[in-house]
Amino acid sequence: NWGAWDSGMVSGELKAQFEAAGVTLVNSEGGAAMLVNELNTDYANQPQVIIGGTLPAAVSHIGNLQTHRIKRQLKLENNPFLMHHVIQGKAVLPVVNAVGWMAQTCERLYPDFAVFKVENTKLFKGIVFDGQEKEDYIIELKELEKRAEQIVFETTVLSEGEKLPTYHYRAKVTLVHKKAIPEAPKFSHQISGNYQATDGAILYEDGSLFHGKYFQGIEQILDCTEGQIVLSCVGPEVPLSEQGQFPIQSVNTFFADIQYQGMVVWVQKYKDGAKSLPLQTDSAILYKNIPFGKKLWVNVKIKEATDFKMIAECTVYDEEGTVYMQTNGAAVTVSKQLVW
Repeated sequence: NWGAWDSGMVSGELKAQFEAAGVTLVNSEGGAAMLVNELNTDYANQPQVIIGGTLPAAVSHIGNLQTHRIKRQLKLENNPFLMHHVIQGKAVLPVVNAVGWMAQTCERLYPDFAVFKVENTKLFKGIVFDGQEKEDYIIELKELEKRAEQIVFETTVLSEGEKLPTYHYRAKVTLVHKKAIPEAPKFSHQISGNYQATDGAILYEDGSLFHGKYFQGIEQILDCTEGQIVLSCVGPEVPLSEQGQFPIQSVNTFFADIQYQGMVVWVQKYKDGAKSLPLQTDSAILYKNIPFGKKLWVNVKIKEATDFKMIAECTVYDEEGTVYMQTNGAAVTVSKQLVW
């Protein structure tokens, strides 16, 4: 699908109108090169390609508050990454991917806004692909507040039942205009000096963590005390074709899972080998997109730990201390009966 060319397809007057609207015309040399490129058999599996210059940036229509209900059919075979998140032989949708689903669906409605904060995340009934799961789900996005700089949603994932719906996940999502994202704060990297750094790869080999390679991001445990665990991490590249129906946009859900892995490791060490799964999160603020392949650090500060639950504050930051994500009130279960 070609945009307008600058060599005879448009008059001078129409060309001026395109330029005023911020639309760049296809130049003759570049357009011809792209045509030859598309005739290459390597691109035979691409049914449609849009070729043109720069298009105008999307502008969202704010309008009145609305409620959106979007249906989606989920199938295991359409989401290969789920085979890297298997518990007791069954693929389980990670809570972080469910949160990304809710948050990024909000973002798609308003393309010049970005996910900034996710609050009050709750897991009611997770989606487990055990052969008995439902295929049809509804994501409900209720707008609570809407203005030029910020839009706030209450988001829910549910499935319909014979009498009553089943609620799976819920969160409050705040979008901010891309031009109004606050500057990322700095974080001071601190370790106790009383811990000998250990290889993170061992965690995925000895059964401490059940995660497959797409979620295996811990390179080293740099510190582990009663008050914190500090990790150096690199999120492995996950091919778009493997991300299925949960492609990464502004929220790198695969990396987000790593901070919870740190909590799981801490619980095993200080709670006699007990295992953990995510329960709920008070808030997560996203200051910068987290790319695949970039070395980052995760500081998990323990705020509360009982025989049944652990709550922590998690910070993702780079070598300069720039914060990418800040999570407060991250809670996981503590259970000696849980097995992978």
